[in-house]
Amino acid sequence: MLNELFALTHSRQGANIAVNSWHQSYSACPRRFTVRLVLNDAPDIVRIEEMKAEDAMTIRKYEESAGTSFPAFNLLPLYKARTAGLRRDTGYKAMHDALKAGRAMADPTSARQALREVIGKCDPLWKAGEIGRIERCLHDQSKDLLDIVGSPPPDCTSFAALVSRAKRLDVETLQRRLEDLVVEEMVNNPKRAMVWLDALIVSTADDLNKVKKASVILEVSDGNPYPANHSRVQEWINRRLLAIQVVSAIIPVGAGMDAFGSSLAGESGKLPKARLPVLGDVKLRAMSSESPCQKRYGFADECSFPIGGRMRQEMKDSLEWLGAPERRGRTWDDLSTASGYSTVLFVYPEILKDDPPELAGMFVRPVQQEEGNPDARAEGKFEAAAQRATAALQSIVKQHPGCALRVFVLAKPDGFRTKVLFSNRYEARALIARAEEWRNACGEMPRVALNIGTNKNPEWIHPLTPFPAEVVQCLGLAWLQQGSRAAKTHGLAAGDGIALLLEDRAGLAALALRLAVVNTTPLLLALGHADHRRDGKALSWTKETARYVRHASLLPAILALLLRKSGHEKGAYMQTAPFLVGRMLALADTLHMEYCRHVRKGQVPPQLMGNALMVQALASPMLGLSRLSERIPVYQAWARTVKGEGVGLAKWALGQMGKIANDLGDVALPDRADDGAKAQMLLGYLARPERADAQDAGQDGGASDCTPTENAGETKNERR
Repeated sequence: MLNELFALTHSRQGANIAVNSWHQSYSACPRRFTVRLVLNDAPDIVRIEEMKAEDAMTIRKYEESAGTSFPAFNLLPLYKARTAGLRRDTGYKAMHDALKAGRAMADPTSARQALREVIGKCDPLWKAGEIGRIERCLHDQSKDLLDIVGSPPPDCTSFAALVSRAKRLDVETLQRRLEDLVVEEMVNNPKRAMVWLDALIVSTADDLNKVKKASVILEVSDGNPYPANHSRVQEWINRRLLAIQVVSAIIPVGAGMDAFGSSLAGESGKLPKARLPVLGDVKLRAMSSESPCQKRYGFADECSFPIGGRMRQEMKDSLEWLGAPERRGRTWDDLSTASGYSTVLFVYPEILKDDPPELAGMFVRPVQQEEGNPDARAEGKFEAAAQRATAALQSIVKQHPGCALRVFVLAKPDGFRTKVLFSNRYEARALIARAEEWRNACGEMPRVALNIGTNKNPEWIHPLTPFPAEVVQCLGLAWLQQGSRAAKTHGLAAGDGIALLLEDRAGLAALALRLAVVNTTPLLLALGHADHRRDGKALSWTKETARYVRHASLLPAILALLLRKSGHEKGAYMQTAPFLVGRMLALADTLHMEYCRHVRKGQVPPQLMGNALMVQALASPMLGLSRLSERIPVYQAWARTVKGEGVGLAKWALGQMGKIANDLGDVALPDRADDGAKAQMLLGYLARPERADAQDAGQDGGASDCTPTENAGETKNERR
């Protein structure tokens, strides 16, 4: 990660972009259940308040060693269930059910009595180790911080008052008052009582290592003019910490240079952590001496790669600037949905400015759209995002023709350690050209418009251009049981979507095409089958699959994209045997459906003929057509001889099958189908005839590639 951060820092410094630099040991509070404890001069805890996560994360704490911090620190609940059966205990269950239902305790006395009965079946969690850690936070860390920053200015004296009170607060008083105040909160705020109880009083976790901690922030009751944790006070503390850091980093000239050619001053100690959205705390580099493999060459921790104090701080500041929440969609975006774990994409031009262009939004579809915004639908499309990104890049390229882009992906696969999953440098001109190629490739497909509803009440699915992250997400999902179930499976890596957009990797395109065919065929066949039936019964979204409805609109374009990247162009593959076989089986579905409507009085079997044969045809196109020739004569004879109204579609389908049969006679029919042939066959099965062929249709409303009711439904949908 250090190479990426060094390049970022170089770009930021070159653009003279000022950042809000925070000392590496003065970090924001984490996102978890947080309460504020207000101390008077006694000292005593006079009030306890739950804080919103957004407010708590604006408070900073000084933490040099893990677990010991001030004025905020973490706390274990006071007690832990002695046995795993506490949740089933009658007394606990009665109290839990009452609190969960929002029923208030009658009074503090009854609440305390009910709580005492539960505590009697618990063991204390605040043992010697926890008590000692809390004492260090209250007494030692508070004093150390005040000694470092020195005497506060007149408007920050509340911080000195807080330190004085924390030093005189003993753990026994904290424990007793915490329990009493939580009981009061249970009485006064029954809707949140169970949350308070689980977070601060009793943990029912079976494993001690899984007990969740709460955050506590200390505050004074009479802060004047600013409270001890006010932003003005925090800015003063941070300035003092940074000033001390600079002074301590001064070393004699010529004492040495770090790995990046900067001053080696201040290089002792572990590298700092940056706080980022999605990922949380990110260590710039972790080579722990506790891992035996790091001792192979006699160097570990900061000694394995010396970096001066100033460069450490610059790298931390640069990463936090790049990943600031207000720059989401511009310099970064969340890739977690595509990868399955916490993952963030970063992208920026090497020629930086304070207001960087919206580049990340071209790789990741925005998940939040403003309600009632008429442009929300367009904003969520790749074409709109690509247009904004390329327009901004063209402006940059005019001034800096050789400008390049830096793209890297950070992730926490195990939830703890940060890894670089992808990193590369691209010319800005290349991204502009590649975005246009991506749009063209996704749009270069046969006409696909799937009706999974009915003729009278159509539900249309039209192809959409996928974002690169959506390609990874779609191919990492395996569809089963004729598209009725979806399961996550091994697919592409998080950075592979970026590589598909910006690079020419034949191996990657082949792998992606393989995954598309193997994982998505059941859903594609189900979509085509529902379109050919048009009775609304062939495909239904369950609670499990409803969140993947968008995939149905993305997969046809993904197939077209991957075929193009594998060297298959639309004008060529629409004349190949696999595509024609797919069209033939789609028409067989139509003919079979018309036969069922007219001859079987609307009794339609669970699977139409062409859909049933697609599985065999995907393995062997020759075998699929052979089986079709055995089953088609009955329907063929009926369509040739039937007369009357409403049979035009059947006669048209039969005529189209004859044309395709003639075309198949001019091409070689493969015995086995590779991944490219399977993708072509699937697109052929989903495709509709081009409107130019409409005059070849039969009578009675068959003079179009769609039925009259279908055309009306599609027009209405497109107007919407």
